[in-house]
Amino acid sequence: MSTKRVLYIEDNAMNMRLVRRLLTANGYTVIEASDGLKGIAVAARERPELILMDINLPGIDGMEATSRLKSSYDLAHIPIVALTAVAMKGDRERILAAGCDDYLQKPIDTTLLIETVRRFIGEGEPKPTTAPKETTAAPSPASVPEPPRFIFTRRPTTPNVDKLIEQRKLPAAALNQPAPTEPPEHTSSPLAHSMVSREKAPAGTQNSPDGEQIAP
Repeated sequence: MSTKRVLYIEDNAMNMRLVRRLLTANGYTVIEASDGLKGIAVAARERPELILMDINLPGIDGMEATSRLKSSYDLAHIPIVALTAVAMKGDRERILAAGCDDYLQKPIDTTLLIETVRRFIGEGEPKPTTAPKETTAAPSPASVPEPPRFIFTRRPTTPNVDKLIEQRKLPAAALNQPAPTEPPEHTSSPLAHSMVSREKAPAGTQNSPDGEQIAP
């Protein structure tokens, strides 16, 4: 099914943008022209299913453009709906007499506009529905691989130099002991020899001044 095309002849950019968004959202393709002469040329080239015609256009107005389109054998079958802010008495009759098939007053009633377009050319092409995204079931806890475990070991620290020095020192008890003394050497003086001899002399004997033992 081909998209139904609507030619909108309008010199107001804001109105053009509004109608374009509205018709596009409802499945129609919008073709644009900014004045009457361009609108006639585009209609002859594109052969749209419907023409929306603004009446107050630069150059030739909408009623003159409608008359020329309806006088063309190849384009007379295309329905034309007038959109205008003119609200004077008798305007509707003049617009319809110029060849327009219907008349809508500005500001545009969006609901009425869509109803009018559907009445002339039917429903727009429905928007394609996007297929739902496939969802994958979450893996069960048993199927989820266990993350690798990392064993952190403590990095060896440098030995404390002060502790090594303390360990190599002598024990404190050894430091407090007095240094060993050598036994006194025997003196060879006569007095010392005499004193020693007296201590060793048996009872009842006397020592002479020279150290000799004297009998009693």
